[in-house]
Amino acid sequence: MSQRYYRTVLSRVWQDTRRWGKEQVLVLLLAIATLALQIREGIVRSGDWKPSIIAMVGPYIIYAAIFLVYQFIRAQRLLFAEFQATSRTMEDSLRSIIAERDAALRNLTDKPKRTPAEQHDYETAKKVLQLVGGNGLTAMRHIRRHGTLIFGTYPPVLPQGLALQETLRVYDQCASEGLLTCNANTRNNERTFSIAPTMGKILDELLYEEESGLTGFTDIRRK
Repeated sequence: MSQRYYRTVLSRVWQDTRRWGKEQVLVLLLAIATLALQIREGIVRSGDWKPSIIAMVGPYIIYAAIFLVYQFIRAQRLLFAEFQATSRTMEDSLRSIIAERDAALRNLTDKPKRTPAEQHDYETAKKVLQLVGGNGLTAMRHIRRHGTLIFGTYPPVLPQGLALQETLRVYDQCASEGLLTCNANTRNNERTFSIAPTMGKILDELLYEEESGLTGFTDIRRK
């Protein structure tokens, strides 16, 4: 991590050093002023380039060293500022995403599961199923699987463990409460029971999806 950091800093120093800016102009003017001072003081004379190399070159080496130290410190400061700006941008973006997600979740949880009419049908169906008890659940699951049952001269396939009269008692009670439809044909002495159109999804929920909520139902055969 440290090697990568220093490579990044050195790369930034190199880029900033090559870029022509006010720092470079200042160093150049300082070098020109130093050269002029050297010529005036006789350290560097026209046509005579044999003075002490240290006296002649030393100031420029110092300027270069100071400039590089300044650029190194400046590069770290700029990189840190850019890192902070990037972090704030990412943080703001994440906060916006989280806020949108929370708003979507609130909309989902706040949205009513059922309309008032559907809730009324649900409460009605739940109450009736509690009244018909465990036998009623067996009979209702049976007609839910078959869709339509016709009771006439010969009975249809009955729910397992239930007699004809007990099955009809359950279906008659459920039909009177709107869970089933009952069409009677007096000429053939037939009655046809089917799941009421508005009760299909509700019965699916009560009979299968929420079986844990049906534990309070009573099996009337045990009474």
